[in-house]
Amino acid sequence: MDMARKGILLIYETFDEMDARRSKRGQPMNKCFSCSKELKMFDAMNLHPSDALHFCTQGHYGSTFFDPMDGSKLNIYICDDCLVSNTDKTIET
Repeated sequence: MDMARKGILLIYETFDEMDARRSKRGQPMNKCFSCSKELKMFDAMNLHPSDALHFCTQGHYGSTFFDPMDGSKLNIYICDDCLVSNTDKTIET
């Protein structure tokens, strides 16, 4: 799976590398993981979306997709609309 297609930002990249990759593929990374809606960001680092949540993981032992051993992180955004329409799939603790 091409992570850029799912709107995933890899934090270990430099901002120059990230901008070059965005320009090369012609698609911004600040999109909802679920519906691909483009999100407005509060900061230049694209880590604080407006009307959405930011999720970050360093992987998980049980994942066959993302469990790196180099300290890299996987970041996704999910917009509030998708969260509201899928509340039956969430667990609040």
